[in-house]
Amino acid sequence: MKKLLVGFRNQVMKIIKRIISITLVVAGVFIAIWSNTPVLAAASSSDYFTASPIRYNLSVDGESASLRAYVINGGMYFKLRDVAKALSETRKRFSITWDGASNEICIYSSTAYLKAGDEPVPTEDTESKTASRATSKVYMNNRYHELGFTVYSIGDNNYFKLSDLAEALDFYIAYGDANTIEIDTSAGYSVTGNKIYNSDNTWLRDEPATGVKSSLSADLNGDGQNETAELVMSEEKTKKWMLVYKDGASEASIPVFKGNEYGFSTSIAAGHMISKNSIDFLIASDFMSMPFGGSAYELYSFQDGVFTKIDVSEITDGTEFDVSVDENKKTAKLMANGSEKTVELSDTALSDYKLYGKEFCQDFFIEMKFQSVEGCSLPELVTTEVIAAVLPNSLTYLHTTYRYIDGAWKVQRVEFYNFD
Repeated sequence: MKKLLVGFRNQVMKIIKRIISITLVVAGVFIAIWSNTPVLAAASSSDYFTASPIRYNLSVDGESASLRAYVINGGMYFKLRDVAKALSETRKRFSITWDGASNEICIYSSTAYLKAGDEPVPTEDTESKTASRATSKVYMNNRYHELGFTVYSIGDNNYFKLSDLAEALDFYIAYGDANTIEIDTSAGYSVTGNKIYNSDNTWLRDEPATGVKSSLSADLNGDGQNETAELVMSEEKTKKWMLVYKDGASEASIPVFKGNEYGFSTSIAAGHMISKNSIDFLIASDFMSMPFGGSAYELYSFQDGVFTKIDVSEITDGTEFDVSVDENKKTAKLMANGSEKTVELSDTALSDYKLYGKEFCQDFFIEMKFQSVEGCSLPELVTTEVIAAVLPNSLTYLHTTYRYIDGAWKVQRVEFYNFD
C-alpha cells in the first residue's frame, strides 16, 4: 500500500511539473510573439562566453577572401553564412535554411547559396561580444548530422568551427602563419595535410560520346606543378576505358573497368593512399539502376612510370554479417565483427523471414572512400553498405574501415548506423 501511495504521489508531482512546464512555455511563446523574438531555452551564466574578434585572410581555391572570426571558449568560429558566401562559387558550395518553429538549421551541399544580404560582415570590428551555446539541431541534406557540431550564437547569427564544416562537406583546410587559411575544395578533408583530390562525377550521357569523361588537375607528386589524371572512353560501342596520367611531356595509361564498362557516371580520387612513394588512383563507375545506386571501384598505384592494380575485390564483395531473428519480439539483430544492432521487423518482414530465412535481409554495397586519420600519414579506406530487412523497412548503414598494411587490407572496425 505504501508503495502504491508513493507511486501515486510521484505521478501527481509529475503532472504538476508538467502543467508548470507547459504554462512557462505558453508564457514564453506569448512573450516571443509580442516582442517578435524567437523563444530560446533558458541559459545559465555558464552557457555564456566572451567572443573575441579576429580577422582571417582566406585563400579559397586560389582566390582571396577576408572573413571575421571569433575566438570562443578556446576555439575559432566563423559565421555560417560568411563561409557559405566564401564557398558559393566553388564545387563545395552549400545553401542554408532556418526553421524557427523547430529550431533547426539545415545545410544542403552542392546547392546554390542564396544571400541574406548581410554577408560577409566587415572585418574591422575589434569589440568583443557575448556568445551563447546554440540550442539548434543541425541537419545535413535533411538528415541529422551524426558527428555533431559545436555551434555558438552571437546576436541572431550562428557561428561554426571551420574544421567541422570542412569535415562534414569534405574539403581541405590548412592554417598558416599570420592568420591565413588555405581552402582547397578539389581536395578532401584531412587532419594530416595529406591531400586526396577528387574529380566531379561526370555523366556519360553528356556529349561527345567518347573522349575524356572525368579528369582532375593537381600537384599530385609534390613538385609544385599540376599533373593530370583522366578517365577516357576510347570506343563508344565496346565501351573501352583508359586511365591516363600526364606529367608534363610524359604520359602513362592502363585499361580499366573491364566488366564494368556500362556505368552511368565516372569519377577519380587521386593522391597518396597506400604509399607516400606512389600516386594512387581510386576510380569509380556508378550504377544508378541498383536500389540504392552503387559503384564499381578499382584502385591503381603509379610509381616509377608503371601502373599497378591493387586488389579491392574482397572489399567490394561486402562485409560478412549475421542475422538473429527473435520472432516473439519481432526484431532482428545484425552482427558483424563484434559490432551489432537490433532493428524492429514488420509483420511482412517477419513473414518473409519464415519463408526465406536469413535471405530476407538484403545488403547493397554503395560507396568506398578514403578518409584522413589522426596520427596516420596515410588515410583509411571506408566502405558503406545498406542492409535492408525487406525493403523499405529498417534500413541500416554498415561502415567498414580498412588499412593497407604490408600489401594487404586489414579490417580496423565495423560499425552500424541508422539510415535516417
